[in-house]
Amino acid sequence: MNCKPGDLARVVGMPKQMQLANNRIVKLKNLPPMEIEGCACWVLEDTLHVQVIGKMKTSRDTFLRGEQACLDALPDANLRPIRDPGSDAQDETLSWLPVPSTEKEAA
Repeated sequence: MNCKPGDLARVVGMPKQMQLANNRIVKLKNLPPMEIEGCACWVLEDTLHVQVIGKMKTSRDTFLRGEQACLDALPDANLRPIRDPGSDAQDETLSWLPVPSTEKEAA
């Protein structure tokens, strides 16, 4: 699982027809995920309105290009949490380059 109840999360990896939802920020309800069509889905605090950019058929609805889809839940796989990593977290980018020195190099 990527998320936890109550998280803020960024939407990622949506189908091409709903790609306008990508990079939107959503807040998850403080509830455990529910099972929808075999995948764990989080209920959103507020409905996410997305304009469909191509015909899309789901198990319940068919959306035509230009229509607005109202999403009340999203799969965990399409969410990346935004949260404080904790006091013991380490920034891995610091290991990519040498640490800068405050000492001046001798000429």
